[in-house]
Amino acid sequence: MLRFFRTLLFLFSLISIQSKAQLVDYWHRNEAQPRMDSLLGIFQNKILYVDSAEALAEIRYLEKVTKPSLELHYLAKFMEGCYYGGGLQPNIPKSLPIFLKAVRDIKPYSNKWTPELASMYVFHLQAAASHYFMQEKGMEPQAQQLYIESDSIYKKIGYDNAFGSFQVLVNIGDFYLRMKEYPVALDYLQRAAKYMDKDPWNWYKINYYNDVGLCLSRLQKHEDAIHAFEKIEPLIVRPRDSVWVGLLNGNIGEEYYTLGRLEEAEKCLLIDYQYSIRYKEICSAVNTLRTLVEISKKLHRLDKEKKYLDWGLYWSKSCNNREYLYKLLQQHSAYLYEIKDYKKALEVRIVADSLADSLSLAAQRRNIGEKAQAYEEKQKEAALKILEQEKEYATLQRNFLLFAMLAILVLAVFVFRTMRLNAQRQQGLLALQQSQLEHERQEALLELHSFRQNINQKNKLIKHFQQELLSLKSIQQQEDYDAALQQLEEPSFVTQQDWVLFSKAFEKVHPSFLQNLQKKYPQVTPAETRLLVLTKLQYSGKEIASALGVSLDAVHKSRYRLRKKLDLPEEDNFTNLIEEASGLVQI
Repeated sequence: MLRFFRTLLFLFSLISIQSKAQLVDYWHRNEAQPRMDSLLGIFQNKILYVDSAEALAEIRYLEKVTKPSLELHYLAKFMEGCYYGGGLQPNIPKSLPIFLKAVRDIKPYSNKWTPELASMYVFHLQAAASHYFMQEKGMEPQAQQLYIESDSIYKKIGYDNAFGSFQVLVNIGDFYLRMKEYPVALDYLQRAAKYMDKDPWNWYKINYYNDVGLCLSRLQKHEDAIHAFEKIEPLIVRPRDSVWVGLLNGNIGEEYYTLGRLEEAEKCLLIDYQYSIRYKEICSAVNTLRTLVEISKKLHRLDKEKKYLDWGLYWSKSCNNREYLYKLLQQHSAYLYEIKDYKKALEVRIVADSLADSLSLAAQRRNIGEKAQAYEEKQKEAALKILEQEKEYATLQRNFLLFAMLAILVLAVFVFRTMRLNAQRQQGLLALQQSQLEHERQEALLELHSFRQNINQKNKLIKHFQQELLSLKSIQQQEDYDAALQQLEEPSFVTQQDWVLFSKAFEKVHPSFLQNLQKKYPQVTPAETRLLVLTKLQYSGKEIASALGVSLDAVHKSRYRLRKKLDLPEEDNFTNLIEEASGLVQI
């Protein structure tokens, strides 16, 4: 309530402002208070009733000389759109782009809207919606979408917090009234009633009561409609509001006529007729006269019936509505028939029928034109739908290809990484195996080396003991000497188990040697194999004898027999045979 009185105080102060300097000074002095609703009202008032060019010039001047403000800037844009789109001949092609551009420009600020800026956005939305509705048929869905968006925004910020809530709801109700959705329209108008006291401008209150009355009338609540229309009269306090006098009496007169209160209807409709003529609404005046003719006919007042017919026929010459003229001619023919002027009644009836035929033909042409237009629109819609489907298909195809390429790329990367990991794992295992083999080979080499050192050590010991025995030799001890010497020369470590361990170590150092030897020379015996193995290790004859536990002479004999068996020359030291078994030459 306090804000309402502040607003009224501001309005009275603003009305008293006579110069642009005073306007700017008042703006700065009251900068801390929200004034958008007051400014909007005062400038709307100037645009509607006084001088729209002056209002637009003042707000542009105020925008230029005061602190920059988004709210004030878009208020100026709203007034500019109203300047071009208002009046009896609105320039919609020029005003509609202004509202739509403002909507696009304000929307990015939605995260930091003030109530004033949000209200500016909604006002531009509703102005654009109204222009869509006025522009041409078929634009109703676009207009409805904008009205729904404006309602959702005010619900979000709260109708109680926003300014102009009454006007916004009245505009939405007015739209649904024109769309003939009367219960929906009445619901919005009843919601608007809550905020009526916050709006100081009678123009929207008049529009509100008029819309409520029309909704109630369409819903067959004629007494309630009359009560709504009657609330308009106290609000018409200025001469420039007198246009509503005719509209008000016309609406009330129609309700009285519907209820059968003919004399009261006649009084109201006569006032409506007079104001229609004053404001040059000739077709509206002709339509009102038609109703007055019907009232006079029902009241059996032939003089008034003739007077209203004469007025209607006179003004119909200036009205391009041929349907009104046809109905007037029908009424005139009925009147002439009633006063028994049958000849003239027939003539007027013939003229009316010919006009009806032309109207029917025109209606048929119009119907054909509308069907042709509807067909063309359907064709265009079908073509657009096909084009959209082709675009969607192309988009889906492109997305599928991109997805397929991406999937292939991901799969290739996955396979590459898997192969690389497997290769690294295989390399790691191979390296580990090689390391283990190398370790085993080194251990086998150590074992072979140790085996050879043991043989050499044994030979040294044998030689040492032989020398000791020679120094102690006597004739009496000859037999004991020979037996001891024979025991020393027999190695005690060459057993089958020793040979198995030795051969395992040898296989680790020289893999496949024994297998190749057996494959190439299957006739070689195990004893001969041992001889060749020790020869491969480059053992001397004495080392071989010690390892095998035989004499050196036995070693030479074994070599001789092996050469003969394998058909080798006497000077051959088994070099080629060993190389073949080692895989150094092709077997």
